[in-house]
Amino acid sequence: MERIVTTLLAHENRWRIYADIAARAQLDLSAPELWMLARVGERAPRTAQSLSDDLKVPLARLEGPLNALCEQGIAEKDAIGDLRLTPKGAAMRDRLLAARREGLADLMARWEPDKHPDVLAMLNHMVDTLVRDLPTPERHQGPVPAAGAALR
Repeated sequence: MERIVTTLLAHENRWRIYADIAARAQLDLSAPELWMLARVGERAPRTAQSLSDDLKVPLARLEGPLNALCEQGIAEKDAIGDLRLTPKGAAMRDRLLAARREGLADLMARWEPDKHPDVLAMLNHMVDTLVRDLPTPERHQGPVPAAGAALR
């Protein structure tokens, strides 16, 4: 089981997990955009630089997903540069979080964490790791794997 969690946490597999979450939530966003959607929703209102400092991710890596969310009307910048989700973005974030909970619930049901404290600890570690780091598309090779493969 530890090997399964370790495999899921590998950077190259995180793209699959985000693809599964996007499919569950019926969102047509890339992994970095999904990650940014969640981060902006957690931390708004913040400037891009403030997000960069808070997340410990270089501003240059955040600009692409942030710009994409703004261009799609999911996030917006006010006159002083603070970013926040639009009503459309807030609804999308709610769907994203519900899909993430659903996927984890499916995973947990199979692994019975209530009966195995070590499983619960591994799942908590997996969730913390997945949401902490910005997915890196440059490590992703080839087409995005089929949705549903990661958390089912």
